[in-house]
Amino acid sequence: MAAMNPQRLRRLLAPIVEVRDEESVTALLMFAYSFLAMTSYNIIQPLTRSKLIRDLGAVNIPYVVFASGLIIGVLMLGYTRLHSALPRRWALPITQAVMAAMMLTFWALFQTEQEWVSVAFYLWGALLGVLLISQFWTLANGIYDPRQAKRLFGFVGGGVALGGMTGSGLTALIIESVGANTLLLWSALALVLCPLFVAVILGREGNRSPADAGATGTEKGVTVKRAIHLLRDSRQVQLIAVVIGFGSLGAALIDQQVNMAAETMGQGDDIGKFLAQIRFGLSAAAFVIQVWITPRIHRYLGIGFALLMLPTNLGLTAAAIALTAHVWAPAVATIMDRSLRYTVDKTTREVLFLPLPIELRQEVKPFVDVTVDRVSKGIGAVFILILIQPWGLNITWYQLSWVSGGLTLVWWFMAIRAKREYLLSFRQSIAQQEIEPAEVRVNMADFSTVETLVEELASPDERRVVYAIELLESLDKRNLITPLLLHHESPRVRARALAAMQAARPDLGERWLPAIEQRLTDPDYDVRTAAVRTLATLRRERAAELMRPYLDDRDPRLVVTAAIALADSPVEADVLATERALRTIVDDARESAAEARRDVARAIPAIRNPHLRHLLIPLFYDADVTVAMEAVRGAGKIASADVLFVPPLLALMRHRLLKAAARQVLVGYGESIIGVLGHVLGDQDEDVWVRRHIPGTLALIPSQLSMNLLVEVLSDPDGFLRYQAVAAIERLSRERPDLSFDRTRLEALAVREAMRYFNYLSLLDNLRRGDPESGEMLLASALEDKLDRTKDRIYRVLSLLHPWRDIAAARWAFGRGDARARASAAEYLDNLLTGDLRKRVLPVLEDLPHDERVRKANVFIQSRPRDVQETVMQLVYDEDPVVSSAAIHYIEARKLDALAGDLEHTLAHRDARDWSVFEAASWALASQRMTDEERRRRWMEPLPAVEVANGLRRVPLFEFVSVDELFRVAATGDQIRYEPGHRIDEPGARTGTLRFLLQGRVRHAGADGTGTFIDAPAALGFEAVLAGAPIADTMTAVDRTTALSLSSDDFLTLLSNNTQLAKGLFRMRTAGGGSTKPSLVVMRSAVLPPRSAGDTRRTSAVGLLPIEKVLVLQAVPMFARATADDLLALSAIAREVPIVAGSNLFKEGEPAAIYTVLTGRLQLLGERLTPILAGPGDTIGVVETLGSGLSETRAHALEAGSALRLDREALFERLCDRLDLLRSLYTELERGL
Repeated sequence: MAAMNPQRLRRLLAPIVEVRDEESVTALLMFAYSFLAMTSYNIIQPLTRSKLIRDLGAVNIPYVVFASGLIIGVLMLGYTRLHSALPRRWALPITQAVMAAMMLTFWALFQTEQEWVSVAFYLWGALLGVLLISQFWTLANGIYDPRQAKRLFGFVGGGVALGGMTGSGLTALIIESVGANTLLLWSALALVLCPLFVAVILGREGNRSPADAGATGTEKGVTVKRAIHLLRDSRQVQLIAVVIGFGSLGAALIDQQVNMAAETMGQGDDIGKFLAQIRFGLSAAAFVIQVWITPRIHRYLGIGFALLMLPTNLGLTAAAIALTAHVWAPAVATIMDRSLRYTVDKTTREVLFLPLPIELRQEVKPFVDVTVDRVSKGIGAVFILILIQPWGLNITWYQLSWVSGGLTLVWWFMAIRAKREYLLSFRQSIAQQEIEPAEVRVNMADFSTVETLVEELASPDERRVVYAIELLESLDKRNLITPLLLHHESPRVRARALAAMQAARPDLGERWLPAIEQRLTDPDYDVRTAAVRTLATLRRERAAELMRPYLDDRDPRLVVTAAIALADSPVEADVLATERALRTIVDDARESAAEARRDVARAIPAIRNPHLRHLLIPLFYDADVTVAMEAVRGAGKIASADVLFVPPLLALMRHRLLKAAARQVLVGYGESIIGVLGHVLGDQDEDVWVRRHIPGTLALIPSQLSMNLLVEVLSDPDGFLRYQAVAAIERLSRERPDLSFDRTRLEALAVREAMRYFNYLSLLDNLRRGDPESGEMLLASALEDKLDRTKDRIYRVLSLLHPWRDIAAARWAFGRGDARARASAAEYLDNLLTGDLRKRVLPVLEDLPHDERVRKANVFIQSRPRDVQETVMQLVYDEDPVVSSAAIHYIEARKLDALAGDLEHTLAHRDARDWSVFEAASWALASQRMTDEERRRRWMEPLPAVEVANGLRRVPLFEFVSVDELFRVAATGDQIRYEPGHRIDEPGARTGTLRFLLQGRVRHAGADGTGTFIDAPAALGFEAVLAGAPIADTMTAVDRTTALSLSSDDFLTLLSNNTQLAKGLFRMRTAGGGSTKPSLVVMRSAVLPPRSAGDTRRTSAVGLLPIEKVLVLQAVPMFARATADDLLALSAIAREVPIVAGSNLFKEGEPAAIYTVLTGRLQLLGERLTPILAGPGDTIGVVETLGSGLSETRAHALEAGSALRLDREALFERLCDRLDLLRSLYTELERGL
């Protein structure tokens, strides 16, 4: 079989089934497997009943039927556990080998002629039927996707019907000559061959998941409570259950009539032969009905007719049995009943389930198919016992027909109700788009169903039209999709209609060709692309001939369209011509050609030829950011197959608008990119901001290698990079607790940070003792920032080494607690930390008198108290350029001329990259040689960054922004001087520029002419520019004025690169920041109610779906201006967390996060806070998250439920990636929410 030529096999099977070359061998193997399995089962199936009738009598069979329902359930549970314990790939072959062994065991047991063996054999036969069918269809569902299933299930399942006829026919033919017991050996032989075929199939389909191909439970069950809830809430489910229940009752009545009629035929093998003949007739009838009748019934007569076939058959055959009282009547009845049940009725059930939402269908279908059927059979068995037993009504087998007649009338009524409910549910499901077209595995559709879908094609709603197309395609009704849809006003509809035609019949495609060719010039790119693909499919070799002339067309849309078709041509000349044509478009840098370049960026990922991918790289740097964004997204579609894009993607990590997309593409490479990221991370010559963005990227690739690289960078001299690395390790540790790290490296980092803290603490103390007024100086602010950041990094490292909640509680106690709480926290850390870590870190954190802390610091760094001059001199030589520049600024401000030599040395020997130090030293030396006025007059260069930073720190806007960030702002902006009377801003202007007044005074005039004076330092029009609003007032220079000017793009780039700057701005706003809006203060002690009453209930068994998270976030007031894309980006970082009654969702001092309550109820408690309740839809933690970063309250759970959490670090990373979202959030805060 493995050596058979797939092409030849496909041609051999072509008259029977539409199969592809790569599918042909497996399809034939699956057919053979189903044939052997059903042959084995149908050999013994008549014997299980004949031996039971012989040993127990037909009237007692209902007892066994009732007991089998309970016993088989237990046996199936045991089988499931056994299956899960076996190797996945070999589970099926092993269990089938065990089945064959069981068949041999029963052959031996029947030699004992004991009655219990017949009962056990009946149970075994029932279990075998369930297992063989389940195993085969589970394997088929694991191997084939829904589209393959529609083409191949009819063929591979044909072995079931053929095996049924073969097995039962063999039994009827030879049972009298070989005996019933010998047939068990024949059945075992067929069963032994099954695992061999299964092993070969699994070997061939090795790329499939073993779990998919091997497991028997394809659908998840539900609890009894959940099942009752589903039945109560859905009329459609109720009616399906009733229809199935009536079917089981009717079958039970007919089966009992057959059993009792067969008993009248004699003993021994006569009964077995009679039942085998029935089984053969049933299989033959089922085969004919399935192949020729079932499709026509659904297509031409509809689901209503199909639903009435079984009750009609029950009524007609019941009349025949009652009138004739002959054994052939129940035989015909069971043949017709079971053949219709396995064909028309089975397909009808699938159609009835179609309108149900996919999640509801997955839950309810196993319950209805299995549980309802078994319960109905159990009820039927008890009912029949009452009818036929001597202690009951004691009626004969042909008298049971009167009961069947009564059942028929009720069944008819319920079937008509089921049809009406189906049509109503189907129309509702179309409106709500609850059917998943890709999951539809049946090709047959009711006539009324198809009619409804055709009507939907005329809907004005594009979503409904596209949905109808997808369902018609899933039902193989492409011929009903009209070419008029190619002229639909919606591009989405036009593109989807074209895509549907790619699989249309050749004659249908020919009729569409003229309309398809017109779409080659469609204004929409996706429509043009779909037209090319459809033409290539329909015309095949003629498609290239059609497209070649378009490469030279003046319309770039046609050029790109033709390129898509010819790029993968086997003709080299076509590929070269395509490259030239696309290169011409890429090189056209005109603004008017941006749309064409964007089309190229979208087209290249659709081209399989790798030689054209390099054309995407120039588009990464396109002046039009929309073109560059499309190029980056295109790289994401093919990135994992090509490392060509890695260097430019890394370079784009600096671009504020493209950074997030570039990072997403890099993450898409997976673990294969980690080595490259590690190399860039460790390269000291690489752009510093590219390096600083890599830890956050590594955190999105959770692996041990990522963790190792992040730990290695903890010794880097760049403090901001160390901070980013620690934050990334925190994120990895919480999301993947299984990842490990070298604790000694982290302990060493904590010790180094402690020593850095002691050094700055000692120097700051020297400064303050020698100059009590130094607290107002820039140098003191810079040193205080260093101390705060160093301590924060120490806490973060300790949170990685020890339980983070305990470290957070200790941090809160040291910062906000009373004396007792601080003492307890110190005692906890004293017992927790060990060795050098405790010795050096604990004095940094614990509550000590300032002088004692300084004394310990000097001991650790082996220093002593020094005078101001010596202290400042040491700081001038500090490796941190901000600290060094601030020290030089102090020298200039305090006129420490004795340190001029150190300034000269700095100019001569400082690293050239520390430009802020150079200009600060030059400025300070100039002050020693001339007066301040003369220096300002003769200084032609912009003010040094240190002077600008010193002015900016007094601007209220930057109240919580560190000195490091102020230096970055200063280095980014341009300094502009305005003469008196110069108008800086005009009303209504959109300057796109931020101005920070450094020197001088301006007059601010409102629309009514009233004015106020603004003295330096101050921010001019910051809120209007950040919000993108026009200037409302007039700004005029009063005297000679100097301002720092930053373009909006430059300032947003700063925010994009630096979450610390963004945090500082939001902290200023949430703290009040000079705002008069009272609601900003009220927010501290209040929950934010939702903007609208949304549904926050869990609707998915595995938590909120992304779209459900979006709906929850949409109702949060702070996201009122967020776009749909922004909300989707936020939903990706939102985590659903449980609320446990009686516990705290969070406590004081823990890292702050924003929580939106989904279900349950919380009470906010705090020292200075009146208890407040928060219920479903309410949002809490906004101020702390956007402000200080630490929770100031605790949330005690009054009722259990769940909440949606946005962690602070992840939120600010997302805000800096999506600056429009940041601006909208800042605007909402400005409005006071």
